Amino acid sequence: LCHIECHQAKSEQEQLQGIDLSSWELAFNGAEPIRPSTLESFTARFGQAGFRAESFFPCYGMAETTLIVTGSHKSERPIIRSFDGQALDEHRVVPATEGEENSRMLVGCGHVLPGEEVFIVDPESRKRLPDHQVGEIWVRSPSVGKGYWNNPTVTEETFEARLAGDEAGSYLRSGDLGFMDGPELFVTGRLKDLIIVRGVNRYPQDIELTVERTDSRLQAGATAAFSVDLNGRECLIVVGEVER
Repeated sequence: LCHIECHQAKSEQEQLQGIDLSSWELAFNGAEPIRPSTLESFTARFGQAGFRAESFFPCYGMAETTLIVTGSHKSERPIIRSFDGQALDEHRVVPATEGEENSRMLVGCGHVLPGEEVFIVDPESRKRLPDHQVGEIWVRSPSVGKGYWNNPTVTEETFEARLAGDEAGSYLRSGDLGFMDGPELFVTGRLKDLIIVRGVNRYPQDIELTVERTDSRLQAGATAAFSVDLNGRECLIVVGEVER
């Protein structure tokens, strides 16, 4: 095993020969989700080629907003904070200490850019939620598109949403769940992907990551968690690809 690991490390070193990333000043990351472990692994690997962790620029955006919604300052390192995982599953935001049981590390996606409005909204009541509650991310900005091509029904539902009791203007429903922690936006998952198991909200990406870490033979990034209706009950299904 030691021989294999040493050979792999040597191979990786050879692959980085001749690569200089020291001039890479800004590395946008708008993945969903942005995992702290991914940032750490990338820096550990490509730091040998000159990549700097402060070059990371976690952000949030979507095609419907052409493109960015929130971001940070170029000079700032990514903001990573720890929250109570069980509380997040209940759509509550409770700070936690890193390493505590059931704590969950989240990467901040930056703050709202000038000229934009970003609200966290209860998707059912359409009421604006206060900070430290998880809800759907709604956006109003000059960069938001007019709608979907030849699809007026979905356009009205997505691009022309209105807050309860406020008819002053329309918002874009992102379909993403998140919360504000001070000026920082944290994205927790997709509204439609949310899995409810025994009355508890679960984010599929958290389940998938947990399963992938149980056995080294499971291929990273090749696990899918979803729910199906069996005999009137929502049941969790997890499918994972095994390394050959």
